[in-house]
Amino acid sequence: MSTIVAAHYGVRVRRASRFVWIAWRALASVLVAALALVMVLSAVAVFWFHLAVHPILSGSMRPTFGPGWMVVTRPIPVSQVKPGEILLFHPPGSAAAFAHRVISVGGSPNHPIITTKGDANPVADPWRAQLKGTSAYKVVAQVPKLGWLLAGGAKTWMRALLVGLVGIAVSIWGARALLAPSQKRRAPLHPQKPAAHVHFPTS
Repeated sequence: MSTIVAAHYGVRVRRASRFVWIAWRALASVLVAALALVMVLSAVAVFWFHLAVHPILSGSMRPTFGPGWMVVTRPIPVSQVKPGEILLFHPPGSAAAFAHRVISVGGSPNHPIITTKGDANPVADPWRAQLKGTSAYKVVAQVPKLGWLLAGGAKTWMRALLVGLVGIAVSIWGARALLAPSQKRRAPLHPQKPAAHVHFPTS
């Protein structure tokens, strides 16, 4: 009898384990789908909303963002630039772009002259940069870690494609991991026949 009891107890344990696995599988499916959706929508937004993504390689804007972060920018009219905003721009005489905070705006509204400062720097930047185009590029979001991934992409479309590919890869990996059959996860719900385990006494 003890063997029968143990066998039925094993059935309950396997049923409980299977229920936990199904619940975890459902939760993982939702998380994978949500992550893939976010990544794909991010790639679409790069084109649809004229967004651009840029890696950050220096620590001059800590703690707002630092090396290895990714910043997202969108174009705004130069006449709308205000102190306190973070702009991505090229300082006078520099080929490298900086993402620093605007601390003052002067000059003509159509070609404003800005002074900037890194949040981590004790003093303002030494330049006074004139925005000569019709648009300025305002930082609207920051994402940690992805900057290292995007550092090799020189063009916006390459970065958008990379973000999209990451989303697709996540969705494919998640689908395969969740839907692939596994013999270990398909443990039988019923024990072997009792006659195979129970030894009856002889008279």
